[in-house]
Amino acid sequence: MRLGIKFTPTHTTVGGSQMTLAKHLLPALHAQHADLVLLTAMPEIFGPLAQQVPVVPVRSPFLQPGLAGKALAFLQQQLNGAAPARRAGCDVVFIPYIYEVQPGVRPPQVVIVHDLIPLHYPAHFRVTAALWRAVYLPALTRAAAIITDSAYTRADLLARTSLPPERVHVAGFGFAPSAGDRTWPESVPPGPYLLYVSSSWYPYKNIVGLLRAMAQLGDRLPHRLVIVGQRVPRFAAEVEQTLADLKLAERVTLLSHVPDTELGRVYRNADLFVYPSLFEGFGIPPLEAMANEVPVVAVQATSIPEVCGEAALYVPPGDVEALAQGIWQGVTDETLRAQLRQAGREQAKRFTWAGMAARVLAVCRAVAEGRP
Repeated sequence: MRLGIKFTPTHTTVGGSQMTLAKHLLPALHAQHADLVLLTAMPEIFGPLAQQVPVVPVRSPFLQPGLAGKALAFLQQQLNGAAPARRAGCDVVFIPYIYEVQPGVRPPQVVIVHDLIPLHYPAHFRVTAALWRAVYLPALTRAAAIITDSAYTRADLLARTSLPPERVHVAGFGFAPSAGDRTWPESVPPGPYLLYVSSSWYPYKNIVGLLRAMAQLGDRLPHRLVIVGQRVPRFAAEVEQTLADLKLAERVTLLSHVPDTELGRVYRNADLFVYPSLFEGFGIPPLEAMANEVPVVAVQATSIPEVCGEAALYVPPGDVEALAQGIWQGVTDETLRAQLRQAGREQAKRFTWAGMAARVLAVCRAVAEGRP
């Protein structure tokens, strides 16, 4: 089977899910299956892999200048985007992100759907939600197979479409923990702290809810709150206003673009990891905390219980008081903390890039052989 991988990240944020897949999943696939072809506009991001397998240049709409340039390139991709894979002799094309899905059926496509967040929050993702409805969902009906990161996302996708269940598979997600040590992170002031690592400040990440829980705990909790995540300008005002209204600015540290070594130290030195997110297709940060022996308090929503298993203290979504109580228990109950640390170490071991790669390849081979 000659497997084409069509993948050009729309952004190159270090630690973001796209760069994480480029760095970890693709080499894991190559380690188990040598006959790969990279179809990409950015071969340089794949490091040594781009020197080890054939690379077929393609245009990415997202890298073109201006809205008109992006729209024209997107239309060209939809009309003739599968041609490079056919010329390269690919038997199957694996597409790690939905935005590169094609409307055609040859070569057959295996597409990952990480989540349906834009359809759940269309007011926050107007353009992306429109693309999902007009382009992505119809194209998925012609995909040979679809892979999701979680059983939750699989069920969500099946509930919103007429896709045959046998064409939708769960591969989980890979995980390689940050190398944390006990050196105090330069980006965090001295003293005990709670940690929340998120990809962004989107409202569903529930930063505001976490700030309100911190305010409820007040001075009885001596901890600082450290939040790592990319500021989203159109949603930043609510977070920043909440910080001011609750008079928490002196107790909260906001970080973004933290290098891997520093991020490992930020995890390793935290007293408690709090995951208040209301929606995740998978969610790696709790596993990072577990691998660094940090107890986890998490909201019991969407795929989060799938990821955290029995290794987190859960609170109901949208309940600020329950979140505050969970944080207090997670900080003060030493028996619980020891139990969560032990369970977390084992839970983090369940997710590997080799395991995800094996499941992805199994689906691709079945498609190449004409099996469902």
